[in-house]
Amino acid sequence: MVLHGAQALLGFQFIMIWLKGFGKLPLLSRQPHLLSFAFVTMATILLMPPPAYHRLARSEERTEAFYRFASWIILGALALVEPGIATEFFILTEKAVHSVAFSLGAAFALLIFSYTLWFAWAIRRGGASHAS
Repeated sequence: MVLHGAQALLGFQFIMIWLKGFGKLPLLSRQPHLLSFAFVTMATILLMPPPAYHRLARSEERTEAFYRFASWIILGALALVEPGIATEFFILTEKAVHSVAFSLGAAFALLIFSYTLWFAWAIRRGGASHAS
């Protein structure tokens, strides 16, 4: 599911570059878009090895070590995709309110909120269930 979402986001980001209006955007919007594109590209690349290996390897080659590796690589991709989303949110917010300070704060708040939901809450819940 995460792979498809990252690929869709990457596709939309790629299309943006070819739209007429993109070249007219201020540098303050184009440069963060490139940074966001880089984050989402790296996340998408990280998400591809686990399903490819899963499809290509024989079932006896799928070991506990592979599943651990796949879990870590997916977590790494999630850690990268969110800054990409937050950076695009910065661009949108700055275009709407014309305040870099407010837009940076809003993007940072979104980043913290999503990391809390995706990681901190899950780690806390996982730790609580293992403790019992």
